[in-house]
Amino acid sequence: MKTVKYLVIGVGGTGGAIAAYLTKAGIDTTLIARGKNLSALRENGITLSIDNNEYTNAVKVFDMNGFENAVKSGAALSPDVIFVCVKGYSITDTIPFIESVSKPETVVIPILNIYGTGRHMQKELPSLTVTDGCIYVSSSLVSPGKIHMYGSIFV
Repeated sequence: MKTVKYLVIGVGGTGGAIAAYLTKAGIDTTLIARGKNLSALRENGITLSIDNNEYTNAVKVFDMNGFENAVKSGAALSPDVIFVCVKGYSITDTIPFIESVSKPETVVIPILNIYGTGRHMQKELPSLTVTDGCIYVSSSLVSPGKIHMYGSIFV
């Protein structure tokens, strides 16, 4: 059976919650981060605190250039599913990156605080399947690599 490979672009509150649950479940997940968050995730993994529990998982994490180079060199495989969890003003910056690391079967799911992003991204990525995504999660990046979730929505 084929292992589905996930890529989460943007590891703030929403992307971090998705990434933390995917990695906790042992699902093949790679994260795209930048700055202090990238460094903390590389050094310490991703930590999710929820209720009175805290979970830390090691993660595969890159910046955009690093992952693009890894895919081109064969050191990493193209993802099957991409969750785009960046701020709306950063969507344009993700388009060329998504094009370069995707394969024809890749599904792109934007999860932003605005509805309709999928339609915009589909126009920019006509060779890929892009959906509209929606998530009801209350979580925040409390410090680099650490996500706090207010109540559990994932089972």
